[in-house]
Amino acid sequence: MKLKNLFVAALLAIPGMASAYTVTLENDWNNALNIVSPSSTTTLPSGASWVSGNPLTTSGDLPNKYRTPFKSGVNGFTGSEQYFAVGGGGTFAGTANPATLGLGGDVGQISFLWGSPDVFNGFELLKGGSVVFAMDGNDYGLSIQSHEASWISIAADDLSEAFDAVRFKTSVNAFEFSNILVDEPTVIDSVPLPASAVLLLGGLGMLMRKRRS
Repeated sequence: MKLKNLFVAALLAIPGMASAYTVTLENDWNNALNIVSPSSTTTLPSGASWVSGNPLTTSGDLPNKYRTPFKSGVNGFTGSEQYFAVGGGGTFAGTANPATLGLGGDVGQISFLWGSPDVFNGFELLKGGSVVFAMDGNDYGLSIQSHEASWISIAADDLSEAFDAVRFKTSVNAFEFSNILVDEPTVIDSVPLPASAVLLLGGLGMLMRKRRS
């Protein structure tokens, strides 16, 4: 599947599970920053809280440790905004890893800015403590992309696939992220019948009424 600047992949699931989710990625750094706001980089969704592990809240760059997902001159960003980071081993020891954000109830969609995606970074969507969806920077070739940040959105395709927590983790390099947004589960809209089908159903109804008379 070819990776595009705005990439949509449908029906992603953990092997053995029937769950399906739609993933949308924006891998152009400027475009990704234009989706999010510089005024709410570390603002958590209403009702959400860190329930296991508290990620570092930092800003700017720290050589060989953390790198900001922001840059100045795009959508009002200055590059000095705060972001979250979970650390791995070595120089990142001591930073919460993983960090789990409880969402305060069932949600059907989550999005966030993912800083410098690579194979070491990953996240999991949870429902009642069980993993219902997982993804890392190796998916769709994210780890080989030459960019500083991607915007990602994951949406449940059915009400039964809602989730109540997200776990951010990394095995080596720091995982930087910001601008977490969620949405409540919604009913999937039914597909409207074509006009020909509507006329056919109407004709069948008239035929049935005639037969009954």
